[in-house]
Amino acid sequence: MQRLAGLCDSMTGKEIETAARHFMAAAIWIDGPERTAIKCTRETGAIARTFVKEFACAHPAECAAILASAGYGSHHDAGSPAAAFGQDLYLTCAGHGSGFWDRRELGETGELVSNRIRTEWRRWYIEAYCYRQRLYFCVSPDMFALAKHHEN
Repeated sequence: MQRLAGLCDSMTGKEIETAARHFMAAAIWIDGPERTAIKCTRETGAIARTFVKEFACAHPAECAAILASAGYGSHHDAGSPAAAFGQDLYLTCAGHGSGFWDRRELGETGELVSNRIRTEWRRWYIEAYCYRQRLYFCVSPDMFALAKHHEN
């Protein structure tokens, strides 16, 4: 699989896309209203892709170790390491009760990544909200600007 040229060595473009889809799915599942069909806007997708890509580029060794962990992503809600990565990235960054830190198959790497997210919270802050059956993300101004740049 081809890596994103010059941007990131820990995830392929396909893995980033998969992680971004599951990042948004986790946001809808956790922060969306029940029994409501929520859709993602183009902007939301761009933010999710940018968020995953930026995180993978900022922490390439840890991301590669997570994706290579035996058994990671095998639970029925994910189906692949990249899908589980997207879910856990959202859950951890949004401060929910689960995420990288509680995945036994990740061991110390899950704790390390979770601690980095907490330490670098200004960079990895994210909050989701739904309005008129659409999902939106609140992120740092820098992350928003990057997503806008990548969206065009």
